[in-house]
Amino acid sequence: MAYRDEKSMVLAYVIWFFVGHFGIHRMYLGRVKTGVLMLGLLVVGIALLLIIGVMVDEGPLNDVVLGVLSVSGLCLLGVWIIWYVVDVVLIAVMVSKDRRNAATYGAERMESVFK
Repeated sequence: MAYRDEKSMVLAYVIWFFVGHFGIHRMYLGRVKTGVLMLGLLVVGIALLLIIGVMVDEGPLNDVVLGVLSVSGLCLLGVWIIWYVVDVVLIAVMVSKDRRNAATYGAERMESVFK
């Protein structure tokens, strides 16, 4: 009998493929904090790049501000892209870890029933 909270690797990869850029796959696998962090990187990175499009005034200060914002936004999105790609491998690790924990919990539960 499978542990009821055991996570599906296939479902985790499907979630990663379709909405993984929002960190939803990490939330599904129980890594809510890192899922929210991944979502935050994406939102803040895109927001910084969108701010550049809104700032239209010319001037030396604005050039510096635009440069800092664009570099910051691109750096955040770069970290996000690397993290998104590395999660292809990490999903398998997270699911197998979840299954080991589920098996351990199930064995402990069975031992307590028979004591």
